Amino acid sequence: MNRTLRAQRHDYLNHFQVMHGLMELGEYEEARKYLAPVFRELNQVGRILKTASPAVNALLQAKLQ
Repeated sequence: MNRTLRAQRHDYLNHFQVMHGLMELGEYEEARKYLAPVFRELNQVGRILKTASPAVNALLQAKLQ
């Protein structure tokens, strides 16, 4: 699980670096286009993994990985 979390952190840091670079260059529309699919993916995963039970949520997250 720790390895998975590190990999996810790495992926998100890469996204943030790209976003930062685009914004520094004033490419706000490109930044918006880049971020849209990342945001959709996060929302989908969040909806799939939400239940009333934190234990079940943790198990689903582990199985998803």
